Amino acid sequence: MNNRHRGFSIIELMVAVTLGLILLAGVLQVFINSKQGYQVQQSNSSSQERTRFAIEYLSRYILLADLWDGAEPALVTIAGGGTPSFTGIAGTKCVDAWVINPADGVHGYLGASALSSVADPPQSCLNATGGNYVPNSDVLAIRYVDPSTYVSTACLNASAVSASCPNGNPDTATSGYWVRSLVGRRAEIFKSSTYATAASDLPGDYDSGILNYSYQAAIFYLQNIDNGQGVVPTLYMLVTQGSTLVYQPLAEGVEMLKFEYGVDSNGDLSVDQYLPACPSSGTSTGCVGSSGWPQVISVRVSMIVRGDTLDNYTDTQTYQMTDSFCYASSATATAALPSACAAAGATVATYDQTTAKYQRRLVVREIQLRNRVRQ
Repeated sequence: MNNRHRGFSIIELMVAVTLGLILLAGVLQVFINSKQGYQVQQSNSSSQERTRFAIEYLSRYILLADLWDGAEPALVTIAGGGTPSFTGIAGTKCVDAWVINPADGVHGYLGASALSSVADPPQSCLNATGGNYVPNSDVLAIRYVDPSTYVSTACLNASAVSASCPNGNPDTATSGYWVRSLVGRRAEIFKSSTYATAASDLPGDYDSGILNYSYQAAIFYLQNIDNGQGVVPTLYMLVTQGSTLVYQPLAEGVEMLKFEYGVDSNGDLSVDQYLPACPSSGTSTGCVGSSGWPQVISVRVSMIVRGDTLDNYTDTQTYQMTDSFCYASSATATAALPSACAAAGATVATYDQTTAKYQRRLVVREIQLRNRVRQ
């Protein structure tokens, strides 16, 4: 009998198919693991970029705090007296006297479990942005003049924006607040429509000693937003634009934000201690209160930035962000907390297990208020 053309038996076929499926499953698993690893790597790279961007943005504005055209904050007044009328956002005023306040170039607000427990006026300002405040995150307000809006004396009579006068002049601006300064002496904040009053108080015959810049106020805070792929904690900036406030997303994935403030209590231009802002109610010791902000000469920024891809592990780490605030997994037992976090009076905020599989990084930066330490 000739067996040269005999085929495979059913058992041989089943064995071959089974071996093929096992091999294919192995290849697929390798592919899935490689894809997951690539996504996590991309997520880490993305979080590093967002971290860099967030720190650079915060640094840029903190360095500008208390910049008033060469005038001391105490010598910056409102043209014509009183307080300029400020529109706010969505028709909700953000307290005129608080937004237009050169005496308070930097002011922090301690985070709370709910926006309603954060000190006002920021509470009212942030309510108008949607109210999706990230619990326990701090808020920072910065006030200054924008150097990029400089208007020279020669441009004060310009009728419009031109190549030689790219910023036009305050008199022809349709809205917004400006600071007119006599360098080294005093300055006035005025709305564009009241330019004549400021020009009369600080006349142009001072020539090049007169400077004009746009007034700016910025508020930094965290808000949860839905980016179409889920809810993501995001660093936001609420900033003056003309005579209103607009809010701008800066960096996604900033999960927690805390500030401590370097206080110079003896006037030697060096930090004596770092303290958090005082809560809106309760104790006012061991923190920076309303009268302490002029003594702040630096800001320590602590932020937790997470990736945007879930990993194959569970984060159980505790992050000590300030001396009195820690950020921990909800799965971490209180007894397992570091001693500084378990100490009486320390606040421990937690992230839940649905987000525990994100890679996180704690970033700390100290930023000097250079306009307060210059002699």
